[in-house]
Amino acid sequence: MEHGATVLAVELSKERTAQDVEWRLGGELLEELLKRSEPMDRRLAARAARFDVDVHQPHRVAVFETGNDDVDVRAMRVASARVLADQPRAVLVTALPPGRVVLAVPRSMDGSVESLLRALSVAGGGCAVG
Repeated sequence: MEHGATVLAVELSKERTAQDVEWRLGGELLEELLKRSEPMDRRLAARAARFDVDVHQPHRVAVFETGNDDVDVRAMRVASARVLADQPRAVLVTALPPGRVVLAVPRSMDGSVESLLRALSVAGGGCAVG
């Protein structure tokens, strides 16, 4: 029983680490997309496609003002994954200083945006949407 519990704990830890890495990479992708001023190149479009993000389709971008620099971006990512269980990877979330969280949602998911924004506001400690 003890060995089984240890194996299960290790597997859950590996899964969480892999999810955290995927979310961090998605956040880095969003930051790069937001900074981009020139036309989209194939490399970046291919990288976005690995996250189920179509860079040629319109997206809705929301900015959360959290009021502190230590915002729990992971909690906001978990909240978005719960709301968008069918397509959690299509939403990109990243933190930008000072105390801002940026979210990009494809227009095809407009029907879920309001519930997503409410869930993220709660996860972010009642932060304001800008």
